[in-house]
Amino acid sequence: HTKLLGWAARGDPDSLTWETDEPPPRDLARILDANGAGEAPVLMAGVVPDYRDELAARFTRIGRDVLRFRDELAPRIEIVPRPPERVGDDRIAGALGALALDSKRPWVVVDVGTAMTISAVTPAQGGALPRFEGGLILPGTTTSLMALAEYTAQLPRFDRLPVYGWVHSSFIGRSTQEAMLRGVYKAQIAAAIALARGQAHELGPRTRIALTGGGAADPGFATEFQEAFRSGTVVPHPDLVHLGLFSAWQASRAGA
Repeated sequence: HTKLLGWAARGDPDSLTWETDEPPPRDLARILDANGAGEAPVLMAGVVPDYRDELAARFTRIGRDVLRFRDELAPRIEIVPRPPERVGDDRIAGALGALALDSKRPWVVVDVGTAMTISAVTPAQGGALPRFEGGLILPGTTTSLMALAEYTAQLPRFDRLPVYGWVHSSFIGRSTQEAMLRGVYKAQIAAAIALARGQAHELGPRTRIALTGGGAADPGFATEFQEAFRSGTVVPHPDLVHLGLFSAWQASRAGA
């Protein structure tokens, strides 16, 4: 999905969310002007280039300046994986968002969406830039359910069916639907915790874990994560990517 967040607004930010395969809403200007956002530029990141460019053109038509992340808005972080341009904007912006929360610690960023990514981030040291070290990518819950339906003969397909909220359910599904939903959901949580723990072990004992993305907004997902690690280690933040974009813009203004 695509989310527009009025980060420059005063008070709680106003937001608007829609599916990326649908036309953008008509009231984009309302969000941009809400709560004193004024003439702040639109900061844009995305992993669907054609849609990102179409949306940027729409913002330009309504008179707003647009700064595309990693084009007009360069991230001040070293991207270790090669080639760096193949690393998604969301992963880099999420890394910057985690560093905005605490720039002195290593971070594991767990982003739960269509794909689930677990990314390792290390802070700046000795005058060098912080580093996006790399990470892991695996199917998200909805993607996993779609794959089961696509590549098996009798398992049903789910169309935009919520797959969260099963954390406290039984480990025994009493129907095919329950078996798929509970199995995929619980496997996703177990995998995310195990992989985040592995990265945190490699990064060191001061590492914190940022939990973000649509799936991470599920209370059960966050609860399982917080119970799996010592108190204060896990930091849920639903808008970590937007925070990263905002911090990149602030850094660009400070260096101007």
